[in-house]
Amino acid sequence: MNKRLLLVTIFCLTSCKMNDSSNEESILTTSFDVFSYYQKEIQELNNVYLKKTQILDKNNKEFELLTKEYWDKYNNLISYLQNKLQEVEIKDYFIEQIGKDEVDYLLNIDTNRIFYSKKYIPLDINKIDSLIQKIKTSINLSYDYYQLSYLLDEFLILYEDAISSSLHINVLSDLYLDNKSYQKEKEIVDTYIVKLENDYKYIFKELLSNEYYKELVVEDLELNEDEISYFLVSEIYSKEVLTLFEEESQLENKYLNLSTNSSKLELFIELVNIRKQISNLLGYSSYVDYVYKSVYQRNYTLEDVNNLLENIFINNSLKNSYLYYSYKEDKTNYYSVNELDLLNNLEYVKYFLPESEPIIKELKTYGFYNFDYRNNKYKGSYKTYIDIKNKDQFILLNVNNNINDYLTLFHEFGHYLSGKLEKDKLKGNKFDLDIAEVHSQSLEYIMSSYYHLFLSEEESRELDNRLLFNALWTIYSSSIVSEFENYVYLNDVDISNIQEKFDSLIEEHLFPYSFGMDKNHYLFTNISHIYTSPCYYISYLTSIIPSLILWSEDDQELVKKQYKTILEYGTSNDFIYVLDQVNLPSPFEKSSIDLISRFIEKKKTI
Repeated sequence: MNKRLLLVTIFCLTSCKMNDSSNEESILTTSFDVFSYYQKEIQELNNVYLKKTQILDKNNKEFELLTKEYWDKYNNLISYLQNKLQEVEIKDYFIEQIGKDEVDYLLNIDTNRIFYSKKYIPLDINKIDSLIQKIKTSINLSYDYYQLSYLLDEFLILYEDAISSSLHINVLSDLYLDNKSYQKEKEIVDTYIVKLENDYKYIFKELLSNEYYKELVVEDLELNEDEISYFLVSEIYSKEVLTLFEEESQLENKYLNLSTNSSKLELFIELVNIRKQISNLLGYSSYVDYVYKSVYQRNYTLEDVNNLLENIFINNSLKNSYLYYSYKEDKTNYYSVNELDLLNNLEYVKYFLPESEPIIKELKTYGFYNFDYRNNKYKGSYKTYIDIKNKDQFILLNVNNNINDYLTLFHEFGHYLSGKLEKDKLKGNKFDLDIAEVHSQSLEYIMSSYYHLFLSEEESRELDNRLLFNALWTIYSSSIVSEFENYVYLNDVDISNIQEKFDSLIEEHLFPYSFGMDKNHYLFTNISHIYTSPCYYISYLTSIIPSLILWSEDDQELVKKQYKTILEYGTSNDFIYVLDQVNLPSPFEKSSIDLISRFIEKKKTI
């Protein structure tokens, strides 16, 4: 094994078995003995990891148990070393061998954060509900704030823990779809979290609406104007609305287990009707209006979107480019990669963004990723938070074991970087989905300039072609899905006309410009976002335009500066505002569409 691989994988160890060496540990006394033991264990872990990547059948309970066992042993090794490094002589010897920075890093690893050894903590729903009732009673009876503050402090801790548990169980259930206990717990938690968040907003809205409590709460919790405004304008849901949210959540979970198109169609009609009821009860003109304003807090309108879609559909250059790339044979499937390749080559992001190096190391150290190929895991890819207190994140990739996986890897790592590098955060709980997708899509494109560092010339060329095809596919598919969803939620629909509408959009806007495409292959029922994240796809379109413009710039130093600034603004600032800060044009300007179409046209000749 070469030195680079050893260094890279020291802190990125995943599922495998280790021999029980507890007796061996007990007899280690000298610095040399301890360091030799450390090297041997790391070497063994690396060897088993390499062997493990060749295993294809991981769709069984044993794989889950091995993953857990491996990380527990990794946890024990780190704990053992941290204990031994308290001895000055051993610590000094380690410093001579691997350097002070690495020793300090080892000593500062918090083994409680290692994902695969972390125990899921179920919610104590009765305890939380009892505390909420006490707080509501105290507010209604105008209790002294200093008595109430103790209850609030306890509630905020329980609330934070509950959100972390919710995030944790959602990842576990996605990692192991055949684990029925995870799936059952997820359904319970998902339903309860909606109620908990409603109570959370209710409590602080009541406190901040009360002249006596407001000043004390603001001072005690150091709330800023954005936070105050967030709570004061928050919608508090009635029991009727909460019941509808619960039904919606149950249907979304049910969708993930359906296999036939007919059953998915029937379920979708149920979802649409429930969602229309929700928006009607909340006083919105339509479900689209509700989602844009309340769920995604978008700073653009449906009219803006319709104009954008029109500019996309009338652009002949984009159509010709799509036709050009659809003719090209996709050869990326011929070049295989495994999870170790993905982990190792993620390191190359630091050549573009040096600030990413410690972030990548942390991801590997704590196992904040899943890149293995299995059928019994969630079929999508995402980045999510898993711990609110530590701000720990997790990347789950749905891999195909070919070089296409690099595109997904860099996309999700763009999201991950934002969570680590954001600085200008607003604390009003706003989440701007559109700017979040700029974080991910921009890195996906920018990293094409670094393919030559870890891919052959032929692999780089084929992946670059695929990247451009994917960009065009994203432009058209997100446009079509957005127009379809607008139709569904703004009109009366039934089973007979919804698939027909989707088919007509495919045939009109995509089919004439695609080579070898079977239009009957594209069913909206296979697009999970339509079921679980309605009206999400438009954000792929709005974000891909500035991402492509960023990629098109010749000045790489400027690109680095712009991208880093976008990351530092995080996800809590308005999309258009952030673009303006880095001199990127709005996607709603026709000139932006013309710009990306010329760039893609130019790439065809390179």
